[in-house]
Amino acid sequence: MSVVACFVNNSFAIIATDTRIQFGKGKDVINIEHKKLHSIPAGWAAGCGSVNVIEGFIEECKRLSRMDSTTVHGIFTSLLVDDLNKYGNDWSELIKLTKVAQCLAIKEEHGSSMVIRVTGEDLDGYIEKGYPYVIWPADIDMNTIEELSKEFEEYTRLKIKDDLRYLQFAVAIMAGIISKVSSLSDTVSPVCDAGIIYRTSTGSLELLHIKGHVNELLTEFNSEQSDFSRFYTTED
Repeated sequence: MSVVACFVNNSFAIIATDTRIQFGKGKDVINIEHKKLHSIPAGWAAGCGSVNVIEGFIEECKRLSRMDSTTVHGIFTSLLVDDLNKYGNDWSELIKLTKVAQCLAIKEEHGSSMVIRVTGEDLDGYIEKGYPYVIWPADIDMNTIEELSKEFEEYTRLKIKDDLRYLQFAVAIMAGIISKVSSLSDTVSPVCDAGIIYRTSTGSLELLHIKGHVNELLTEFNSEQSDFSRFYTTED
């Protein structure tokens, strides 16, 4: 499994995940460091659940000239069916939990906008602007999820305004979510890999990639005087 934390407003959009995948069950579990954030046309994507479905979905998206909902959900559903047919009913629970978030720059008639879409077995829609959205790992119980969701939402609304100057604090919140989840789940690493789209002073949309250990990101990005350019990366 994994965790994916998302946030979007009119000034910037962020999708952040960790860097661990897990194979096997029980005593045979193996944790492997793995790249889970990927660039796609006009943005970024990351998911939780079946690695086969997520990475197959992302590769298919890279071939698209336009990320329309019907095509995207059709690709996702087809991959789910293939995975279920290959691995049988033992895989069905993981299939139900599989979701992919896509952080996208959308061209419109009078300009451009940023959206985050989440695609799952029975889900394909956009997250609400101004609120954090988290795809949780399966080993965290619902009571904990509800408590943390409320905490993250209240903190985000208090800390973040719809202004590019607040981007660094939004990154810190995403790193904080991953930090908290990694302390509760062995399936999540304490590394934050974040894909960002932001609106420049001229109105154009630019992409940015930031990666680092959650403790370092929390320290640097919560400080108004820090130079956090060392976390920028040119990795796809």
